[in-house]
Amino acid sequence: MKKPKTNSFFLRGDKKYHQIQFDDLLFIEAYGHYCKVYLKNDMIISHQKISDFEQLLPKFNFIRTHKSFIVAKDKIKQIEGNRILIDKYKVPIGQTYKENIMMLL
Repeated sequence: MKKPKTNSFFLRGDKKYHQIQFDDLLFIEAYGHYCKVYLKNDMIISHQKISDFEQLLPKFNFIRTHKSFIVAKDKIKQIEGNRILIDKYKVPIGQTYKENIMMLL
């Protein structure tokens, strides 16, 4: 996986390569040896580690909120207690990552 110079990247999932626009990406969830990549209108299961995504995604657009989650900052609807609301999903905030979230406020 190469670092993108554009506003998209290619993701391997379902035996195909999908071009993913950063604008369409809601969040990424680690799922065993896979990652679930949640998009505005889709969800792709990829065989990549969440740490690979952390290296790939632009830091100013995405934030790690939990050992299993990276979210798009501009897709956060609200932060409530230890959860972030994105679209219809509730994403947990891990103790270790709480400081990252507080810096957004």
